[in-house]
Amino acid sequence: MGRTLNWLMNRTLVLIEKYYYIFVAIIFSILCFTLFYKMNMPNIQDWDEARHGVNAYEMLRFHNYIVNYYGSSPDYWNLKPPMSYWSIIIGYKLFGFDTLGLRFFSGLSLLLVSIILGIFVKKRFGKLASLITLASFISCVPLVLNHCGRTGDPDALFLLFFTSSIICLLKMDHKFAFLYLAGIFFSFAFLTKSWHAFSILIVICLFIIFTGKIRKLNIYQYSIFIVSSLLPILIWAIFRYHYDGLTFFKQMIQYDLLSRSSQALEGHMGGRLYYIEFIVQQNPYWTIVLFASFFGCLTIVSRNNLFHQYRNYIIGLLLWICVPLLIFSMSKTKLYWYIYPIIPALSICIGWFSAKLIKMKKPVLSITLIVLIAFSFFANEKIILQSIKSANSYEVQTLFEKMNRSPQYSKANVYLGKDLNWSQSTYLSGLLYGDVVAKDTGMKGFLHDKNKNSLLVVTKDKVNEKTITQHHYKIISSNDQYYLLQK
Repeated sequence: MGRTLNWLMNRTLVLIEKYYYIFVAIIFSILCFTLFYKMNMPNIQDWDEARHGVNAYEMLRFHNYIVNYYGSSPDYWNLKPPMSYWSIIIGYKLFGFDTLGLRFFSGLSLLLVSIILGIFVKKRFGKLASLITLASFISCVPLVLNHCGRTGDPDALFLLFFTSSIICLLKMDHKFAFLYLAGIFFSFAFLTKSWHAFSILIVICLFIIFTGKIRKLNIYQYSIFIVSSLLPILIWAIFRYHYDGLTFFKQMIQYDLLSRSSQALEGHMGGRLYYIEFIVQQNPYWTIVLFASFFGCLTIVSRNNLFHQYRNYIIGLLLWICVPLLIFSMSKTKLYWYIYPIIPALSICIGWFSAKLIKMKKPVLSITLIVLIAFSFFANEKIILQSIKSANSYEVQTLFEKMNRSPQYSKANVYLGKDLNWSQSTYLSGLLYGDVVAKDTGMKGFLHDKNKNSLLVVTKDKVNEKTITQHHYKIISSNDQYYLLQK
């Protein structure tokens, strides 16, 4: 029995090493499918996704790529620099005004993060560790489905810059120039999600101190790092100041930094263990793999040799996980996507620790770990695929989708009937699919609007059907719940 298990274990490792690139191709095929399949569905989410989509659309409409607008006025609620809006604008240009254009660069960003992780881990910890890292990362359910890979939120792009910065930091041992790249990616992360990026700067500073590199860097190198970190931000700040002075920056500091840190804004609250509970609840199987492999390494692997050989990587990964976790745990405003930047580091740990134990060729331990990893991957992928398969379009958005950006209705005034309101997602769908002008005066405004192209959205019920017949309104489009009407 023991010989059979040993043979099976050795054969498995040989096959993994030999066919590494085939396994990688399979993993990335799965990722591409889960990211881009049905991405163009009209099911825009309120708040961040819709808000960013509107900001990008109106920046494009006003030909102003520095100031983000909402409702044709500068937006002082969504207080983010413009990098994520630019990615959406490029998406609109490449794929058109729909949810694919809105979301494409989020999917691409998550794909690029996966590529970066796969290459980095392969070079540092081997092919097996790389495959396990990729399997863990791409099957992280919330990362793919919620507020990141498959949505038009800025988090996937931010994750790309965050991960790139820390990976460059970890490569400092090979060349100091990677520190400057880490600074550049920090600045890009700031230009994507503002103050969230400062956890990168803290990680960089602590890493330089704890690894002893602080004594090896000279004034010239520090200066280049500071310039690379701040120059892109400074250039944007100068252009932004040109438009509205200090107004935007004051709001950034007062609301987006101080208020979010000191109070639970908009009801987003939670305890000190909020983020740990989120990670465990959303990825229970991978959490088991992480802790099992971690404690297995502590117990079986020589800790002195491990720390001596990988000292800087261990320090870097610990800081990568602990700094954002501590910062956002202390903040009063709690939102689960704030903790997304640590997921790549957790995936690296899962891949590294698991591969270390499997390669020790203790048959029972190795096969148990492989089975647990395979189960975790397929269980999470099943959840992701079922969620994508069951996703539905939103009725009011399909109503606008049927307009197909017809020039006939471009810039048409649109009013909403009783019990309807211009939510952010409804507003964005009206812009994307019809290039319309949202009006807040309801049925009364529609009746007094002398423009023949004005439109009205009403619910599909007997009262409104009677009104349509009485006034001879033309039905532009309809679905199971709504009518889009013209005089």
